Amino acid sequence: VGFGGLNMDVNGTNNNENGQRTIELVASREPQSIQAESYRSIRTTLLVSSPPGRIKTILFTSPLAKEGKSSTVSNLGITFAEANKNVVIVDADLRKPKQAKIFNMAGHDGGPGLSRFLSSNIEPAEVLRPTSIPHLQLIPSGPLPANPIELLTSERMDSLVAYLKRSFDFIMFDTPPILAVSDALAMGPMADAIVLVARGGRTPVQAIKQAKQKLDAHKLKCLGVIVNGVDLIEQDGYYARQYYHYAKDA
Repeated sequence: VGFGGLNMDVNGTNNNENGQRTIELVASREPQSIQAESYRSIRTTLLVSSPPGRIKTILFTSPLAKEGKSSTVSNLGITFAEANKNVVIVDADLRKPKQAKIFNMAGHDGGPGLSRFLSSNIEPAEVLRPTSIPHLQLIPSGPLPANPIELLTSERMDSLVAYLKRSFDFIMFDTPPILAVSDALAMGPMADAIVLVARGGRTPVQAIKQAKQKLDAHKLKCLGVIVNGVDLIEQDGYYARQYYHYAKDA
């Protein structure tokens, strides 16, 4: 099931320090862009895919690394917050975290973060960090631990999820690639829905199938696949051009 294609190459994206275009936070930076509209379309699909309140915790993973998973999570978090939903992104990738860097938080580990909460007695409120987006907060990864999977499946993690469910409309977990490590599979039972992120034209079809087979083997339901990195103008040029000009003239 494909929720939508997200394009990193059409006009309207910023360049990073290497001169490459980036889609990070494009939903906030360029709300009239084709990419931002794609994320809003995915938000709509997620919201209508189940009765209200049935899905609160969404776990995002990918078959392999560098699929655009973390950028997808951050942009979807923004679009949900823009719909006046109280949202928290939890960077549960305790191996190669990216969310604190995406949201430009000092030190890029975001301070105490998830790992510190899971390995100490601090309160959940102490690891919640506001972002520049109203209604959107972040729990950064914190310092990288030696035993990530043990922490992510601990009673402390269960207590954190229960607290977040009481405090937020949606909780979005950014987790490591499912074919690389087992963290996402171990966390799967905590989530109401699991979404795979794959890169169009790059992720092998067999890798997507293997990721789905792993979820099925653990009796974890995959809500769908977000195809990232698809050229919208090339794939559906008429729609993309019509939207771009309509939004530009609005």
